[in-house]
Amino acid sequence: HFVGRYHITSDSFDLGLGDLTVVAETTSAVRHLQWVEGMDYIYVATEEEVFRIPLEQCSTFEDCDSCAGDSNPLCGWCTVESKCSRSSECTNSSQPMRWVQETAECIASVVDPATFVLDNPQNITVTVTPGLPPPLDGESYECYFATDSGESFFTDAVEIVNNTQYMCDLTQTTIPSFQGASLVTDFSFRSTAIGIPFATEEGA
Repeated sequence: HFVGRYHITSDSFDLGLGDLTVVAETTSAVRHLQWVEGMDYIYVATEEEVFRIPLEQCSTFEDCDSCAGDSNPLCGWCTVESKCSRSSECTNSSQPMRWVQETAECIASVVDPATFVLDNPQNITVTVTPGLPPPLDGESYECYFATDSGESFFTDAVEIVNNTQYMCDLTQTTIPSFQGASLVTDFSFRSTAIGIPFATEEGA
């Protein structure tokens, strides 16, 4: 393989992609790189062949830390859709904390109590750092629980402290009947506008 690092620019502006690593299935050096403004690919020419590589591969990142920690400025973490994407592929990406590119903006949740008995519903408090995106008009958040047996249930996430602390009242939802007193559950938030679990904390 030939591996080279290049700083990609157009005639009119710097693409901001920093150093681009090119891995070619050839022993020949890369002789020419061509990017056409508006295209999603860079064309690479060696002595033997011409091929193209994508400007970004955002979808290969599966969590916020790896996505936001990547140096490609085209990629960011789409918070409430729980995916790495371009801003144009993230709903309401221009709104605060909806599409983030810094690991410090990745959401971490602390669930208290960390373990609880499903046969005895109670209030769950969730502290969020740095906070959930401010809800948009007509949007609210839910506490979403998924068990290791494939069951799930949810309840409203009631804001206690501005975007950073929420209460999940399990007495106000229907919890599936289980054999045994408790199960391992994963906790997530869910936007009523999007319906995708995000900021998941896996149960122990």
